[in-house]
Amino acid sequence: MSDVKWAPDGKKMFEKLLSAVPEAMRDMVKPQLLKFLAAKASGKPVTAHVVTRMVQEDLPEPQKGMIMQSLGIKKPAEKKSAKGKAPAPAVADTAQIKGRRYGKGAAGPCLSR
Repeated sequence: MSDVKWAPDGKKMFEKLLSAVPEAMRDMVKPQLLKFLAAKASGKPVTAHVVTRMVQEDLPEPQKGMIMQSLGIKKPAEKKSAKGKAPAPAVADTAQIKGRRYGKGAAGPCLSR
């Protein structure tokens, strides 16, 4: 098992995290969580902030959402593009223009209805 140094708030947060895990799975999950925490802490004491980052960045989605909710962690704000707008949607191979489909067939561009 990983050798983790604990800050008081980190140990308390980790115990709260483990209580959110179903009891039957705690013994299986705990070693993996400790490995994640050791990697995040990089030899420094594990604080509540490190536990929060580990939950947000390392846990898979169904478990992450449930644990974040039980710990009272808010989802981080999603990053916006450089202009502050959402990225443009991908363009499909065929375009729908005023009720007509334009596409590329074996003979080249054509108009079909």
